[in-house]
Amino acid sequence: MHVQHALSMFFLALMLLGLTPQEPQAQSMDWDDFPVFVWRQDREKQALDERFRRAFGATNLGRGEDSSALGRERIAFYVDNAAGRNDLHLDRDKAYEERAERWYRTRDESLLVRQPCLNDPSVIERLRATLELTLKQHALNSGLGLSLGDEVSFTPYGSPEDTCLCLHCKSAWREWLTAQEGDEKLRLAPDFELARASTDAARLALESAEPEPIQAWLLRRAFTQAMMQKRLRELAQQARRARPDVKLGLLGMVGRTAFGGVAIDGLLPQLGFAESYRVSDARELLFTLRGAGQRVVQTIFFDEDCAAAAPWFAWESWMRGADGLVIWSDRELKQHAEYADLLERSVQQIRGVNKRAPDFAPIPRGVAIVNDEDSIAFGWLVDAALDGPTWPRRLQGWQEEHGSREKSLRAWLRLFEDCGAMPGALPLSQVAAGTVARFPVLVLNHLRVLDDSGMARLRAFLAAEGTLLVRGELGRIDARGRSPSKARLELLREAYPKSIVEIGAELDAYLGERLGGGVALRERLTRVLAAHEDTLAPWRMQSEGAPLPWLMTWSEASNESTLCAALPNLVEGGEREGLVESPGRPARQRLRALRVKVQCAPGFELEWLQPHEATGRSCELEAGEAAVFRLVKVEKK
Repeated sequence: MHVQHALSMFFLALMLLGLTPQEPQAQSMDWDDFPVFVWRQDREKQALDERFRRAFGATNLGRGEDSSALGRERIAFYVDNAAGRNDLHLDRDKAYEERAERWYRTRDESLLVRQPCLNDPSVIERLRATLELTLKQHALNSGLGLSLGDEVSFTPYGSPEDTCLCLHCKSAWREWLTAQEGDEKLRLAPDFELARASTDAARLALESAEPEPIQAWLLRRAFTQAMMQKRLRELAQQARRARPDVKLGLLGMVGRTAFGGVAIDGLLPQLGFAESYRVSDARELLFTLRGAGQRVVQTIFFDEDCAAAAPWFAWESWMRGADGLVIWSDRELKQHAEYADLLERSVQQIRGVNKRAPDFAPIPRGVAIVNDEDSIAFGWLVDAALDGPTWPRRLQGWQEEHGSREKSLRAWLRLFEDCGAMPGALPLSQVAAGTVARFPVLVLNHLRVLDDSGMARLRAFLAAEGTLLVRGELGRIDARGRSPSKARLELLREAYPKSIVEIGAELDAYLGERLGGGVALRERLTRVLAAHEDTLAPWRMQSEGAPLPWLMTWSEASNESTLCAALPNLVEGGEREGLVESPGRPARQRLRALRVKVQCAPGFELEWLQPHEATGRSCELEAGEAAVFRLVKVEKK
């Protein structure tokens, strides 16, 4: 009776708040079933087209929408933007562009105010109230989880802008400096004005080698990131207090940029599911750092130039360890039949493989890119020095394509994959002697900012018999903007001469020649990786015709076999031209099927999982499909 009375009072309270509690409904799938969320743009009365409900089984639900219909139709879902969208996600709309353009012409500091500002008490209260309302509305049925936001950033898409100079941020800046002054790199006077830590001041100081403006600029980058992290942590803690059973997520992350994004390592402990886009090393960080039970999803976008790109991205996501997909969107699925057909087929195949091999769990290992937020920011500043006062035009998309660190990073990842490795990423703050157990090889890619503490971490790693691969400047400055008295690389090389491998400009050229060249660089890196056990795939793929690069991932199964997956590693659209059925054909390209063979050491047998009808060591792969098999060691009689 007491329980019934308590429930009655609960429902009465919700009614008084103007909320209608939804009836708990059984869902057709859970996270273990590889949910595929069809993103609803049209938001029609019918939650999801019947065909897409059967094929994919999941969708997104707006925080203000009723989940009852989804429950009745047995459609799995997550609630999106649970704390509100516009406060955490800024659009480059007309109003934003007009304000940004006025500032560009006038450099009027009064225009450098984030709208809305995340340090404004009214905005903070709005975020909390919105989340509280969402939690109450979905009290009985929260689906597979609540996403706090999508493409969250302090600036739109992490692009350059010196916000925010409002009174709230100036006050928070002073408080933050005071709270951090015990840290060596944070020794700015507490009254150092936020406006003085500007990008214009830093780029001019870079030319004259003045350390303090650069130090202040780096600290401002850290400050804005700290404010973003603080807001997100507060929201996560609020949600967990109210609903400790609900998974919390964050989608559309691009990792840390010089001006925005979300530092994945800082927020990941708060999350139950997450997504990082295929930019920088954001995905590698997410797959490397995620813990037990944390789920990863990946978004599939329609490619109007190549229909087979959709299944390729679906398989590629699964091979890296994704637990589900987000399909953009219901509108594209309805408008493009081939897009829908190919995705339906690949999702069905992936789920079939999951049932036959539920213990497939690839994780990055062997080699990792060292990620450092100060170096990301300073790298942008070094690149933007060429722009002069036009630096605000260097949007993050341009930086991703042309930045020195970013270009080399893409080349590193493709190179390691082409060698047969599963590269990851690791924050410099987590590097230690014990890192060698999982990542015996680390990459220092344009690691331009390096303090004594970072040097101590690298020394400990090297002392544990790790190997460092170096590209670009190493430790040009420390976090206080000062140049070292002796080159950091020289110090490391003197102490560990056999453990340092330098790679030059040939790395950046690799992206343009990997399909028809790059053999010497691959062979060199393969030797470095092969010197450490379990860093490379225990098999190779061979295809008919011109040699192809392959993405290969694997994991050890419970029966001492190895679960293996392989996919032609054709990341960019132009790289797929060799597989086009009719070269030169405009627009809707079609990829041809591939005849492939698995090469592995003697004493192993293959058990094919995909294509399931394959036998022996060869098979035919349809366009965009992966080869999945089990390697089983045969005991000698």
